[in-house]
Amino acid sequence: MVAVSHQHAAQALEFSLPSKTLLFRAEESKDLLNLAQALLQKSLDKFTYICYPHRVCRPLTEATEKLQFSQNNQLFQVKLNNLGTHGKYPIYQGEIVEIS
Repeated sequence: MVAVSHQHAAQALEFSLPSKTLLFRAEESKDLLNLAQALLQKSLDKFTYICYPHRVCRPLTEATEKLQFSQNNQLFQVKLNNLGTHGKYPIYQGEIVEIS
């Protein structure tokens, strides 16, 4: 699963990704939360997040609380860990972690 911050990132990168890669557009924190909830339902807790370099990648600039959600009476947070860049595209490892 690869989430992208802007449709132009998806269009530019889609041909370099494996053919069965699912792309999910997540321009806002709420989009990442929707993705995280769907992944947790499938017992998945990691994804790749690629930012479009010519626009602000909003989830990276927002408060940590905007990346928190509850599901099944548990509190979770989406953490974005910088993996560097691929060409000009910043890449992050998204991880869904339970908050104690």
